[in-house]
Amino acid sequence: MRETTTGDAIAYLPSGFTDARGYLRGLADKKKLWGIQILDMSPTSTHVKFEDALTFKVRKRHTNHFFSNVLGIAPVVTPNATVTLEGLVNEAKGGDGSVIQLISELRATLMSLRFSEPYSLVVGDVKSWWAYFPKSNLVKVDSALVDLNHVTDSVDKVMGDVRAKYDDRGYLEMVLSSLDSGTSLAVYPVFSEKENLLGARMVTTYNGVVLQFEAYCSVEGVPSERLVIDDEDVLELLSNDKNVMIVKHTIYPKGKIFGYNFIRKLKTLVKERD
Repeated sequence: MRETTTGDAIAYLPSGFTDARGYLRGLADKKKLWGIQILDMSPTSTHVKFEDALTFKVRKRHTNHFFSNVLGIAPVVTPNATVTLEGLVNEAKGGDGSVIQLISELRATLMSLRFSEPYSLVVGDVKSWWAYFPKSNLVKVDSALVDLNHVTDSVDKVMGDVRAKYDDRGYLEMVLSSLDSGTSLAVYPVFSEKENLLGARMVTTYNGVVLQFEAYCSVEGVPSERLVIDDEDVLELLSNDKNVMIVKHTIYPKGKIFGYNFIRKLKTLVKERD
């Protein structure tokens, strides 16, 4: 979060959402209801203006993150709207209201993690897989807290566990701080119960070849992916690819992820293998 040279607008970055909440807490001290304007500034940038008091410059790809993490609401799609900052008032006062707000903030953060790196890298490959293999079957994800194919249900379960066991202010603040700074969640109960924070598993049969794809991002924020192929001919065709490592029938990317180009190449090889 930093001042920009575009008027008095404050540039918003997902990693600085707690700073943005701090700015708005100052507005919340003045009144609860604020009119906002959504101003389309460029193909990539939006200004979110809180009357004449405060303006945030938000990249369009971060708009959902801004509304869910800073305001705790669904994205505003109309040019003008009224929002309440009452939650920030309760947060500033502490007490039960603060815990409730922190729980809401944690849920919003978990819901929007997939929009920011390193998590978005894994999400990108999952989307690419669905684009090239749309008839894939879902496989239950046992090693991740959030299933990318069932995000809302997964996050609701995580939050249920958090509220049932650890909904004290200190725990919530530490988890949110780790998510904000990108440090490991492995030291926190609930989050330490799984190896990965989010992930997805899909299986498809394409042109007679069974493909099993898995993509994860660990509680330490480290992406990992693997692909299991049951066809020796396809494995032979992929053996010259310098960007992957093959161990028996399992393929691993040498980098963080396989990437869009590899998944596209895979489909072509399987399609033309005959």
